[in-house]
Amino acid sequence: MKTASPKMLYPFDYEPVLVRKPPTLFGNMLIWPAMAGAPIFHICRREDWDRAVAAGRYGGSSQDRADGFIHFSAGDRVRASAAKHRAGQDGLILLTVDPDRLGEALRWEPSRGGAPFPHLYGDLSPDAVLRVDPLPLGADGRHVFPSGLKDV
Repeated sequence: MKTASPKMLYPFDYEPVLVRKPPTLFGNMLIWPAMAGAPIFHICRREDWDRAVAAGRYGGSSQDRADGFIHFSAGDRVRASAAKHRAGQDGLILLTVDPDRLGEALRWEPSRGGAPFPHLYGDLSPDAVLRVDPLPLGADGRHVFPSGLKDV
């Protein structure tokens, strides 16, 4: 595979991110390797996660399955993702996941705006989950994130 500069495929303004390796060109897409050490996050329904733990694997939400991968967010984007994709939904939890435990199935791919998002092409093992936190709705209707969550 060839290594490519993000400017090659995305001529609009690009916000650089720190990654272990440069992205690689795969077909007409740039693929980012996992970011070093930083946890990634997934929001799902509590009952879906409970079933996954009992089964020993999580295959994602119906939207994840339709897209062919499980959607994750980095710490600096998880709040915006919740507001955009899960606004007003109650009964959710936040999974904090160790990306190093996901292997080659985890790929950082550009979103429509060009920012890299982690996508898991396979099932999520509960063993890769570092912690599970409730994601209740606050009085303002927005999700209340754990106090220890840092924008990494």
